[in-house]
Amino acid sequence: MKKIAALFLVLLMVLALGACSGEKDSKNSSIEKIGFVDSAYIFDNVQKHQEEKHESPDAGLLSCYDNLTSALLAMDKGEVTALWMNQTLAEYTLAQSDKYGLYSGELDDTIEIHSETTYGMLTMESNTEVYELLDRAIKQLKADGTLDELIENELLAYIDNPPVPAEIPEFEGAASYKIAITGDLPPTDFITADGKAAGFNVALLAAIAEMEQVNFELVPVSSTAKAVALTSGTVDAVFWMPYPYNCSHCGEAYAFSPEGTILTEPYFTDSIAVIQSKSAE
Repeated sequence: MKKIAALFLVLLMVLALGACSGEKDSKNSSIEKIGFVDSAYIFDNVQKHQEEKHESPDAGLLSCYDNLTSALLAMDKGEVTALWMNQTLAEYTLAQSDKYGLYSGELDDTIEIHSETTYGMLTMESNTEVYELLDRAIKQLKADGTLDELIENELLAYIDNPPVPAEIPEFEGAASYKIAITGDLPPTDFITADGKAAGFNVALLAAIAEMEQVNFELVPVSSTAKAVALTSGTVDAVFWMPYPYNCSHCGEAYAFSPEGTILTEPYFTDSIAVIQSKSAE
C-alpha cells in the first residue's frame, strides 16, 4: 500500500505537468507511459488551467481511456506500461485475470496530495428538481443503512465475479429522468454481453426509484462524453468522480466538474491503485 500511495503522489505530480496523449518522455518517472482509466475530463481541464496560468505542460507520459477493455488492451500491446484507476476497478481486474498485478516499482514520495476520490451524482445547478431528488434519496439511503447494504452486496460482492443485471422498478405515470451509464467500468458500471445494465450504479438507481417512486431511463454514454451529455441536456444526471488535482506550480487545489453543475451527497469513497502486466514486474 505504501508503494501505491507513493506512486499516486508522483502520478498527480506528473498530472500537474500535462494532459492526455503525447510522445514518450521518461525523464519524469521510471514508468515509461501511464494509462488513466475514466479520467479524461480532469486532464482536459488541467491542460486549460495550465494554459491560463501560462505554464508549459509536458504530456509525454499520459494516455486516457474511456473504459477498462480499451485500457487493458493498450497495456497488453505495450502501448502503456501501467494503468491508474480506482481501487475497486483494480481489484476487479486482478480478480478476473492473473495477467496483472499491482505496480511494483519504487517511486519518490515528495508531494502531499489527496489519495482518495468520492463518488456522487452530478446534475446541472439549474435542474433543482433532479438534484434535490437524488441528493435527498442518497442521504436517506445513508441514514437508514440501505446504502451500506448496497455497497456490500452490489459492489464489494462483485469484486470477484462479473456483476449481474439489476432491475429498476417502473411506476406508471411517474416522472422519468435520464441517467448516463458507460457500461465498462465494473463493478460499478457494467453492461452484460446480452445488453443488460448491471453493477452498483444500477442497483443504486433501483433503490432511489423505489424510494422516490420515479422512473429512470438509462442512456449509454462513453466516459469521455459524460460531461457533454449532461451540459447539453441529453441526460439529467451522470455518475461522477471529481478526482482531486493539486497544481504543483500555483499551489491551488481543484476537483474539476463542468461549469454550472452540482454534485450530490457522496455515496462512496474509493482509493487509488496502479496496476501493470505481471510480465513487466
